[in-house]
Amino acid sequence: MEEAVRSVPGLRSVRSTSSRGTSDISINFDWGQDMVAAMLQVESAINKVLPTLPAGTTFDVRRMDPTVFPVIAYSLTSKAHSLVELRDIAYWQLRPLLSSVPGVAKVSVLGGAEAEYRVTIDPGRLEARGLALADVSRRCRHPTRSARSAGSRTTTNSISRSSMTARLMSGRSVRPCSSRAPRGWCV
Repeated sequence: MEEAVRSVPGLRSVRSTSSRGTSDISINFDWGQDMVAAMLQVESAINKVLPTLPAGTTFDVRRMDPTVFPVIAYSLTSKAHSLVELRDIAYWQLRPLLSSVPGVAKVSVLGGAEAEYRVTIDPGRLEARGLALADVSRRCRHPTRSARSAGSRTTTNSISRSSMTARLMSGRSVRPCSSRAPRGWCV
């Protein structure tokens, strides 16, 4: 089969891997080659030799989509920043910058850790303020708005590293802490 596909014009290289019952042939073409025509020519070349192969042999010609595979991968590490902070830096700072580079189709952020929160509700205080659980849920989704809910909001980082708790009972706005402040949320 490798010999058959070598006759296709514009072919740059052929690489094959065979194991029991299967064979995978990777064919690379010159830059700028019409890939639809090349795929049809590869199918035609294989169809010519198909009768000489064992009975029941089938094949599938697929065009590789380079946008499925990453071209470049970066890894962020730090002794000063948590995995949550590194993911935020990658997502909110690096991703927009890399996306603006001409020719970059997509930038994905993988790994790290996403911030998680534990909200403890005091039903008595909630009722005393005339609030429902839906009000607390809405305030948690939009923490930069003024919050008048009972209970507390604690980050998982603060549970394990410090005991910082941003109280939501005071009615003051909840906002993310600066990078120099203790990890968590500030009121």
